[in-house]
Amino acid sequence: MFLTEAEAMSENDFRDQLLQGFWHDLKQHLERDAIIVVDPDLDLHDVAVHVEQDRAAVIQDWISKKLIAKPSAEQIRSWNEMPTKEFSFLIVQPYVLIQERGH
Repeated sequence: MFLTEAEAMSENDFRDQLLQGFWHDLKQHLERDAIIVVDPDLDLHDVAVHVEQDRAAVIQDWISKKLIAKPSAEQIRSWNEMPTKEFSFLIVQPYVLIQERGH
């Protein structure tokens, strides 16, 4: 799938905005139900572009394949036990897209 010029510009913007952090820093976003877990097989920047562009068909496909999802109770429990678990993340209002590092 090729990106349009606008999507390519958004992808470049997101590449500049990639953040690294620990679970204890991200946990606050869980309280407002904003965290979306992105499978490590997906490119976090690509997901951010599609979310920003509201590409519903692509997003629904990823959801159906369980490639993006809200964190499970098991994941939250695990991360709470390891508050210094590292993540890469991007903010695409109102969401925080996260990927585990060193997975």
